Amino acid sequence: MNAPGRQAGGARGGDRRCAGCGTRLAADNTARLCGKCHREEHDQFRSPPTQLRNEFFETDEFRSAFDSQHMGKVFKAYRNHPRHRQLFGKSLNQELLGRWLGLTQAQVSKFENGKPEQNLETLRHYAKILHLPQNLLWFDFPGQSRLSPVRPTGALLVPTSQGSEAEQLRYRLHEMFTGGDASGASADDWELIVTRYGTATKDRPAMLVFVDLATDIAELERTMAQCRSLSALRRLTRVAANLAGLVCLTLIKLDDRQAFRRWARTARIAANEAGDPVTYSWVLAQEAYGHYYSGDLTEAVTVAQHAQAVVPTAVCVGAVLAAALEARAQAALGRTDETWSALHRAETLLSNLDTATATSSAFVYNEAQLRFHESNALTHLGDIRAAWSAQERALELVAPADFMDRAFTRLDRAMCLATEGDATEASSYARDTLLDLSEVERLGIITGRARQIVAAMPSGTRTLLPVRELNDLVMLPPGQEES
Repeated sequence: MNAPGRQAGGARGGDRRCAGCGTRLAADNTARLCGKCHREEHDQFRSPPTQLRNEFFETDEFRSAFDSQHMGKVFKAYRNHPRHRQLFGKSLNQELLGRWLGLTQAQVSKFENGKPEQNLETLRHYAKILHLPQNLLWFDFPGQSRLSPVRPTGALLVPTSQGSEAEQLRYRLHEMFTGGDASGASADDWELIVTRYGTATKDRPAMLVFVDLATDIAELERTMAQCRSLSALRRLTRVAANLAGLVCLTLIKLDDRQAFRRWARTARIAANEAGDPVTYSWVLAQEAYGHYYSGDLTEAVTVAQHAQAVVPTAVCVGAVLAAALEARAQAALGRTDETWSALHRAETLLSNLDTATATSSAFVYNEAQLRFHESNALTHLGDIRAAWSAQERALELVAPADFMDRAFTRLDRAMCLATEGDATEASSYARDTLLDLSEVERLGIITGRARQIVAAMPSGTRTLLPVRELNDLVMLPPGQEES
């Protein structure tokens, strides 16, 4: 049906026209719509729409409802969606939703305002009627998994060779060896894959890691669907949480903020299902990292503190990473005392963390990373002397292949130079840092940090050659806005 908008009364001679399609209304038609539009509007209410884009479910009210794991709140978010007000001039009422669901108005009201429904079959039934996306739910349908990768339209997540004859042959061979079931040995193999990805996030460009992760998660989904061992399934669920957390981290680096939020939710669900507080803390730390780079500093602080609170007695990577990230967010908010408190907490946790033999990895935290986080926090506070000292130590300790932490530390130094008024040296140093990287390596938040340095330059310095060169290097393509 055409969206309402062409109002009656605009034609010459007082002719009345349909508010839906604009055709002239019959003299005996006292309604606002012609017969055809009236039937189409009525049909809109016969059953829930089946063709809803992913964007329909990405409102704040929907996100809050899905996060709460309360189907009644999902009902309310559905009824009050802006799309319905746009099309019909009002929200859907409880009576109409009830007709779709086979409930009375009173029962819908009880769902929306009462305790969360716990019956799995009931939840599945209503989710199916309303065509709720699998990846946003907190429960599974038989033979499906909400841990499968979200596939945006037009995005290539799995190489096209996935359906080739060679891949089918490999799959049959794999099934012959495993008997179609996931064993302890299979879980061992998946845990080794997680470890390798942890290292890959430090020395490989995010886009390349992302494609590989998506391919392996698709296979993990199939493995989990076949698993009959409860102990193996719990281990595989923890693997799923780690891989989803790594996807989250990769999307943060690529500065894809909407996708990061979706994967953060999936990672949290998987970590909670695994029943492992250490994994849950690590996943929350990645989420806090994403909120920080999205500019949602208050949420970054909240999630980082939660990551520390879920492991009150355990010393683990998630807790120390979260404490250091909290310090950065507190500093960006201008909270000096809170920044130093979080930094001291990170120092204490790190001193009790065994990092003697650890290699650089997303699942490892060491002094090089802490000095980088400290440098960034002190840069935000404007404590240039202390920031400079932390940068010296970070650059001394960072692994040669860890291009991202090295680049960010150098960009913090450039920001310090800009703060001190040395626009020429700041721009030259930032430009050289970017040029040391390939285009794919500097894609995403590295370039975003360089743009912040350009923005920090006094207006009177914008005509200087080094400043113009840096600006040209990080300039967005015409017509594109920074998210």
